[in-house]
Amino acid sequence: MLTMVKNMTIAGGLLDISTAQRDEFRDNGHLLVRGVLSTADVVIFRQRIVEAVKRQSREKRRFPDRGIYGRAFGQMVNLWRVDEGVRQFVLSKRLAKVAADLLGVGNVRIYHDHALYKEAGGRATYWHQDQYYWPLDSADTVTMAMPLTDQSIEMGMFVFATGSHKYGTIIDPKLSSEPDGTYRKYIREHHFSLSRAAGMRAGDATWHYGNTVHHTSANLSDRRREMLTITYMADGARVAQPIHPAQVNDGLPESLEEVIAAARDRFDLPLAAYQVSGEFAMIEAAARNGWIERERVILESLTSIRRAGASIILTYYAKEAAKLLG
Repeated sequence: MLTMVKNMTIAGGLLDISTAQRDEFRDNGHLLVRGVLSTADVVIFRQRIVEAVKRQSREKRRFPDRGIYGRAFGQMVNLWRVDEGVRQFVLSKRLAKVAADLLGVGNVRIYHDHALYKEAGGRATYWHQDQYYWPLDSADTVTMAMPLTDQSIEMGMFVFATGSHKYGTIIDPKLSSEPDGTYRKYIREHHFSLSRAAGMRAGDATWHYGNTVHHTSANLSDRRREMLTITYMADGARVAQPIHPAQVNDGLPESLEEVIAAARDRFDLPLAAYQVSGEFAMIEAAARNGWIERERVILESLTSIRRAGASIILTYYAKEAAKLLG
C-alpha cells in the first residue's frame, strides 16, 4: 500500500543540458552533472527515502554477518511504488528531462529506482553492465546516481570504463562464469580509461548508459554512503523474454493485471479496464485451432482482470459473458 504524504515539490523548474554535456555523455558513456537538485531539496527527500528503506528492509543481520553481496551494499528497489514522497522524487520532471536529453529522445519512462547504501567498510562491487540484467528490448537506457549526503572519494564512488558502452553487452552467459574477471580483462585489452568523481555534493548526479562497464569502490570512510539511483528508458521500450537466468524484470509491470493491481493500490476510486482486441483475437484463434476450451478461457480472462482489482470491464465478450454467467 502506498504511504501518503503532503505534496513535496522539487524547486528550480526544468534543467537544460548543454550540447557539450550531451556529446560528452554519448562519447564517454557517463557524465557528472553538478547541482541537479538543491541541497535543501535533497535534505527533505532524503528523510522520506531513509524512512521508506527502514520500513521495507528485511535485513536483520549485523554487517559482519552478511554475505559478500550484502557487505558490498544494502539495496531496496522500487520504493516509488510504496511511498508517495519517494514517488514524487523519482517521477520528477526535472530529472526525467535530463535523462531524455542525454538519450536524445522526446520522452522517457521509469524502469526502476534503487536505493543503494554502502556501510562504512563496505567492499567494492564487481565490474558489470546493468543492461546485462534487464530483459528489455532496447538499449536506450540511462541510470542517474545521486548521493543523498555529501560524498568523498573514500566513500565508494562509481568508477566508469570510459567508452565501454559503444560495444554493446559484452558478456555471454554461456561462456563466462566469472564476469568480474572477464570485465577486468576486457578493460585491459581495450585500454579503457577509468573515471570517477573526486567528490560529490548531495544533489549532484552521475549518469551512465546501461551498457557502460562500471563498479563502485569500497567505502573506506567511517560513514555510510547513501545513494538513490533511477533508471530511465526511452519511451516505447518493452519487457522482452529473458535470454539467461540473470535477467529479471524488477521494473515494468508485465501484464494488464499488474497494471490494474498497482492502480488499485494507489487510488480509492472505481477502476475500469479494457480487454484489448489483441487478446480477444488470440483467444478466438486458439479456440478455432482446438487448443483451448473457449468459454472457459473467456471467463478466466475476465475473472483475472476482476481479481486484479477492476470495478468495470470493457470487453468484446460482454454479451456472451453475461449469458455464461447467467
